[in-house]
Formats: sequence, structure tokens, C-alpha cells
Amino acid sequence: MRPTTMSRPRFALLALLAVVLASAAACSSSSKSSTATTSSTASTASTAGTSSTASAASGGALTVTIKSLTFSPATLAAKVGDTVTVTNQDGFAHTFTADDSSFDTGSFASGSKTVKLTKAGTIAYHCNIHSSMHGTLQVS
Repeated sequence: MRPTTMSRPRFALLALLAVVLASAAACSSSSKSSTATTSSTASTASTAGTSSTASAASGGALTVTIKSLTFSPATLAAKVGDTVTVTNQDGFAHTFTADDSSFDTGSFASGSKTVKLTKAGTIAYHCNIHSSMHGTLQVS
């Protein structure tokens, strides 16, 4: 009698699951500074709209979407204490990094990162990986 062994398809599925979990763990980094905090979430968010400038309706939750190597909206009006959730829909790595270094999500290829705004002013931001990607937060 042959001992029971795991079938090849089941083994392959378990190996794939291990790789996916290891990749997800590697992508979940967070960064903190005195002017903003960031966190990682596995959820996805809807696009913030098609206008070039957007603002929070109420509740202080704002969304920026990364798609086709573009931040959308390019300009976002916000208030101190608001939270900006950045969702990467490109499927390859980007960052959401303030020009003044007040926040930096680090590199993430999927999912979302959240930044809490803790100071007023105009904050220009960019992607450290793709120099053509940039936008502006107008924080009051």
C-alpha cells in the first residue's frame, strides 16, 4: 500500500498561497513623521472623481487614485486632520511622497495607503519611482 501524499495540484495551490502571503507581508510597510502619518490597508477605494480639484464632502475622508501613471485628482482641497487614502490601481509599485518629506507611504504595488494630514499649507507630492507623477494637497 502506498502512503497517502498530497496531490500535485493541491501542493501547487498551497505553494502559490504561500508566495502571495509573503508578497503581501513585504508590501505592507508604514512610515510616520511629525506632520503626517501613513498606514496600509488591503481594501480598495473608488476613484475620487474626474475633476482636476476635489475636496472632502464631510467627515474628512479623501481619496486619491493611482491609475495609468497618474494621481487623480491632481489637486485636492483638505483640512488639517483629514485622512487621504491613496489606492494603487496600476498593479505595479508607486509611492505617495510629499516634496517636503512630511509623509511617504513607501512603495506599494496594490491596495491602499492612508495619510493623516497634520499641518496646513500647500503640500506638493510625487511618486519616487515615476518622476512624471505629481499632485498637490491644499490643506487649510
